[in-house]
Amino acid sequence: MNLTATRRAGSGLFRPGQGGWSLAELLAAMAIAAMVVSLSVPPTFAWARRQRLQGAIRSLAQDLQASRWRALASGRATGLVFTLAPGGDLLWTIYGDGDGDGLRRADMDRGVDYSLGRSRRLSQVAPGVRAGLLTSTSPVEVPRLPPQSGWIANPLDPIKFGASDMASFSPQGSATSGSLYLTDGHDMAALVINGITGRLRLFRFDLTRRDWKEMN
Repeated sequence: MNLTATRRAGSGLFRPGQGGWSLAELLAAMAIAAMVVSLSVPPTFAWARRQRLQGAIRSLAQDLQASRWRALASGRATGLVFTLAPGGDLLWTIYGDGDGDGLRRADMDRGVDYSLGRSRRLSQVAPGVRAGLLTSTSPVEVPRLPPQSGWIANPLDPIKFGASDMASFSPQGSATSGSLYLTDGHDMAALVINGITGRLRLFRFDLTRRDWKEMN
């Protein structure tokens, strides 16, 4: 048996360019892998950010729907009272009508209309999301929510439920007409309530088409 031939054949398996990887090839492969990861990370972050924003508007919608069903079941008006804190942080509390005349701020101050739980804070539900519209978008570039036409008149007021900032549902199924807007600084989402039917719809803003698209 020729040991010299065996050693040469065995050592050849590890020679660069034959059976193994050279240092240059390994570095090139690592560079390609790093480039692929860097290209995929931004879309992943953008997707996660959009999911957080849409999750926040869905969370608000769930509390509004709960208020609506409570009003229908109890025979008393129920609704969400919104408070806009500095920086766009949003607080909301579910209130019930205590004297049969609907939700009123004066009755809340006197304790007649009562809260049905602790207030929820947007910054805790979805960090990085705030009440408002995109600051980089001028008012004339943001259309009103369907089925309305035209442009948002006052983009500095993201809670559009009248002067009381309260979305109330009656035992008959009607509600306070209005809308509410959320943003994370990159995208926007919104909800709108039909006052006659109490129907709630959710939307996201298509930055490419500059239009609202209804969420499923």
